[in-house]
Amino acid sequence: MNRLYQSFFNRRNDRDETTIQGLPWLTSPSIWLYIRKFIDPKTGRLKSDGQILPDEERRTTDIKMKWAAGALDGVFGHHAEANHDPVLAQKISALVVEIANSDDDHAKIELYKLLLRDDLLAYVDLAIKNIIHSDIQPFPLLFQFASFLLHESPDRGPVKFAIALLGVMHAEAEVDAIMLLGCHEEFTLYSAVAISNIFKKPDQYLWQLAQKVEGWGRIHLVERLSRSDNYEIKNWLLREGFRNNIMNEYLAYVCATGGNLKEALSAAEIDDQLLQSTGEIIEALINGGPAEDIEDYDDAQYVINRYLYHLLPRANLLEHYVVVQTINKYLKDGLKNPLERDEKGWDTEQYDLALSYAKKILAYPFWPDRVMEGLSSEKDAPFYLADRVARLIGMNVWEKHYERLVSSLDNSQLWYYVMRDATFTQAEQVVQLALNVLPLDEIATGPADDLSFGSQYVSHACLDKILQGLGDFPGLGWELVRAGLKSPFIHNRNISVRVIERWGQSYWNQDMVRELNQALAIEPVEKVRQLIQQVLGNSSLD
Repeated sequence: MNRLYQSFFNRRNDRDETTIQGLPWLTSPSIWLYIRKFIDPKTGRLKSDGQILPDEERRTTDIKMKWAAGALDGVFGHHAEANHDPVLAQKISALVVEIANSDDDHAKIELYKLLLRDDLLAYVDLAIKNIIHSDIQPFPLLFQFASFLLHESPDRGPVKFAIALLGVMHAEAEVDAIMLLGCHEEFTLYSAVAISNIFKKPDQYLWQLAQKVEGWGRIHLVERLSRSDNYEIKNWLLREGFRNNIMNEYLAYVCATGGNLKEALSAAEIDDQLLQSTGEIIEALINGGPAEDIEDYDDAQYVINRYLYHLLPRANLLEHYVVVQTINKYLKDGLKNPLERDEKGWDTEQYDLALSYAKKILAYPFWPDRVMEGLSSEKDAPFYLADRVARLIGMNVWEKHYERLVSSLDNSQLWYYVMRDATFTQAEQVVQLALNVLPLDEIATGPADDLSFGSQYVSHACLDKILQGLGDFPGLGWELVRAGLKSPFIHNRNISVRVIERWGQSYWNQDMVRELNQALAIEPVEKVRQLIQQVLGNSSLD
């Protein structure tokens, strides 16, 4: 065992060795070492290979739905009401006090086992407050144990709690380790809070970390950085900081206000990067959702008009079209009532000006050409953006989707698109292609309670997208529907039943009813069983 471990448990020769057998932190390599191994030395970011923590398998053995890194704390921290557990917090803080005072091994083991729970947010704040108010001496014993957990624990809960403890201890000596752990989204929130406790001016540390994460960690850090008065940070918030791989809507408002977007757009000219990011921020504000949105933004009128003013002579990208169309819809639908406009701070002159800007940009004649250029791209992002604009303009691009599908048959999203826009004749073409290329026997292996499509189940995912469109074409593709009824994936079976229901009984035959009855007899999921019973109950066929 390493020297740090030895210093904890072998300091006194008279210690009973039975107290250190079967220690819960000896199960796997430490999380800190694991993350350090996967840090890219060039970027300081965590490599994709390091995303799955070493405790993941034993934590989720019996769990079908797994949370992305940081998602459990992020979702419950942003959307769930506080559900504090004062009893657990008191128990944990009492064990911490005992460790600080006596270095008791049994207290360490009991504390560790409690920290393995997933509901850390339910008690960590209360426990830390209790510890602070207990007036203990954290050095050296508690600091040593917290440092040990930080570097040696193979489990995320104890690591998170160690980060929190070291933060309130102002343990500057552990900042490098705390920053390194924060590169993994699972720990970024705890690292952010700890760094804010350790330093009176933590912004540079938080900013450094924010540039290394993109998910919930980015959200937690940017929410804190939005209060910074540092010019470079404010500028970064507007140009990059709001972007994350959860939803830009989480950060659009805090970056627009914290970065002072109004002031940035007041310049006579702005660069392309700011023009692009401003459009993304405005679109996210109008979309709204999980955080403050356009209705909360006092500078909305000014920012929208200045953005359109700067964009008018420069609009030439499909991204520009999407943003302007979003603004145009908001102006026409959300602000059409003069009284509502007045309540939201819009005067008639500025409203009319914004509408005229938007109308001019949307009327530019080159947008159809930009769509066709995007649909010819080999990259997915430009292709799907072009498809989005094509639908806004009213262009029929089904042939482009079909061409792309034929060259990429395992792309389930493309199967969705060709069914979404298909005529009956085109749908027949898609169904025939599916019958030729999908291994229906490998799909129809019998029902199970699987919820998600793994990489080994590409064909099941493709079938799912086809089934979503078959309801519009009664009687077409029965072979595909029958395979879906026998798929191990719940959604395949559920949507197959829905397709039959949508077709209506005038298109049913005895084969369909027989397959539904057979599916009912072996269906393992109660909700799907109920759906099948409901559909059969409305049947007039025996």
